[in-house]
This record gives sequence, structure tokens and C-alpha cells, in this order.
Amino acid sequence: IKNLTKTNLAEKVRMKHLAICFPDSILEIPQTSTLRSYFISEVARISSIFKVDEIVILKDHGYNAKS
Repeated sequence: IKNLTKTNLAEKVRMKHLAICFPDSILEIPQTSTLRSYFISEVARISSIFKVDEIVILKDHGYNAKS
């Protein structure tokens, strides 16, 4: 029987790939570009806290970029 130390157990568990995805139409909710930037930064911050490996933005053609 192999004894698993805390680091070995963490390495074994971490081998999984964690990805999140959301549609680009969710960017229509914030009204200004400042709020959109804040929303995206919050997604990035939360993703780093939960050690997300990949963030996928699905194009559903609901969001038209405003310049």
C-alpha cells in the first residue's frame, strides 16, 4: 500500500482539466465598456481562485462590439 502525502494527493487530483464557458451574449448585460471590463476581470479573478485551466467564450452572435 502506497502512502499518499499531501503533495502527492494534490498532484493526483490536479491532473484533471477544468474549463468554464459562457456565451458572448452575456456581455450585453453590462451597459458601458467600463462595466464590461469589470465583469470580465471578475470572471478572470474567480477563475484563478478556483484554478480554472481554460475559459471558453461561445459565439452565439448575440453581442455586437460597440466602439
